[in-house]
Amino acid sequence: MLAACAKDPGRQVKYLVTDSVSGFTIRYLNDAGQIITGQIVTQSAEDIWQYEFIAHDGDIVFVSANYKDPLSAIKVQIYIDGKVYKQAVSKQDTISFITVSGVVPIRD
Repeated sequence: MLAACAKDPGRQVKYLVTDSVSGFTIRYLNDAGQIITGQIVTQSAEDIWQYEFIAHDGDIVFVSANYKDPLSAIKVQIYIDGKVYKQAVSKQDTISFITVSGVVPIRD
């Protein structure tokens, strides 16, 4: 019974966006539960955008990105405790937002 009363220590969540050669629009759910929108400028596909925070079991995670350069691509990932939780990749699709989302899994 004491284990059920223990405080959830939190889970390390990281959003990661890569592979964009000239930038992208980003939308993500931050640690305060707010949707943040912004423009990210990149110089090459090696540039990385990331956002890290502590979440708790059952919290919603969400990150979405879109690029306009037809020669570009984008990879969107969510990591939980250092492991890939979900990911999506897009190449030569300048119309669709690539969205990765879910709920932080409840630990046993």
